[in-house]
Amino acid sequence: MKKLTCILLSVLMLAGVFCSCSKPAQSSKTTSKSTVKTAKKMSKKELRNLIKYSDFRGVVYVTRDSKPIFRYSTGKTSNKNGKKENRDTAFAIGELTKQFTAAAILRLKEKGLLSLDDTIDLYFPDYKLGKQNTIHNLLSMRSGIPDYTFETDTLVSKYGVKKHTRYAKNRSKIRKWIFEQDLNFKAGKHYQYSSSNYLLLSEIIEQVSGTNYGAYLRKQFFKPLQMTRTGFLETYDLEGENYAQPLKKTYDVMTYRGAAFGVGNIVSTASDLSKWLDALDGGQVVNPESFGQMISSYSDYTPYGYGYGLMIEQGGRYFHTGSIASCNAMVDVDKDSRVHLVMLSNTDANKMTDLAKTIVTELG
Repeated sequence: MKKLTCILLSVLMLAGVFCSCSKPAQSSKTTSKSTVKTAKKMSKKELRNLIKYSDFRGVVYVTRDSKPIFRYSTGKTSNKNGKKENRDTAFAIGELTKQFTAAAILRLKEKGLLSLDDTIDLYFPDYKLGKQNTIHNLLSMRSGIPDYTFETDTLVSKYGVKKHTRYAKNRSKIRKWIFEQDLNFKAGKHYQYSSSNYLLLSEIIEQVSGTNYGAYLRKQFFKPLQMTRTGFLETYDLEGENYAQPLKKTYDVMTYRGAAFGVGNIVSTASDLSKWLDALDGGQVVNPESFGQMISSYSDYTPYGYGYGLMIEQGGRYFHTGSIASCNAMVDVDKDSRVHLVMLSNTDANKMTDLAKTIVTELG
């Protein structure tokens, strides 16, 4: 018991902070070393106790070679008469959406319908700074375009973004705000996380594919991979008993219809996201060249890099966090050990990043 207590205390003291809706979590090199050192001593029973005493509420689902090797679930789908959550419970996954957007762009590139070197004035001729940025810069967060997700008050009061309006109207108003901003730095010079990049990418997908973003993802990814419980905030049954409703009310423009399009509007389950990770890592989503681009770091930021819709760590690992309303999500992949982790919660889960890395390291 003393040994378990020491392990729990040492891991729970790690300074992991889960990401906000528009900024990824940041973990230090010291945290990583401590997590690895602790994880090597832990059994699966100890891992379950660690999750329990961290106050995490939600679903943890881990596979190796498509086979489940660790499961944990607790929490309810709503504050009143909610069902117990499990791997088939649907959650809003926030910024995990970005890897789907990136993969969709790369699919269009593979078909010769666009180039990553295209300047974005080709798609937005009314954007005065469009010639300065490329699709690659949007994907890799090197555009310098400010992040609209920090501007809830301005977007609502000045630009007329509304909670229940048509999603296309909200997107056009957010795009107007983006086009009126100066760049934070010269395009391509630095890395800076900004969800504005991926809102624009979702619109490029629609222009090039000739269909709406949701329909394109369903046809290219959800249907072939049998992701039958995956959809979008704009059309999902958010009152259904299988949807994990956010347990805290928040005032956030990202919850308005269309505001998170291509950025954070996907709803999915642990089992469906596990299928996605298996297919992405297995070459079924994009070809090896494109996947290599997704998991290459283009960031001058430390301690992790940023690829296309994925955060990159040394040693063959990539991950991403997501947050919208009070729902939080994370995927973490260790390519060397072929361990894939999905964590989903409909509560604030500020230790999710450290928990995920500990679990992956132990099971890997």
